[in-house]
Amino acid sequence: MKADGKNTFIKKGDTEDIVESVLITFEQYWQQCMNFAQQFKNPMLIYTCKNIFDYHVYC
Repeated sequence: MKADGKNTFIKKGDTEDIVESVLITFEQYWQQCMNFAQQFKNPMLIYTCKNIFDYHVYC
């Protein structure tokens, strides 16, 4: 994924704003998201979830 240099700061930042921003971003970049997400995939769902959690905590 490459940054496009746009400022994506959400001034209000309540849950509704965040969900809207995530949905808009996913619509635009879903193919890149699919490629990125493959690194977390594991045959066992619990390990897929742990991989995602670990990425957010440690990266």
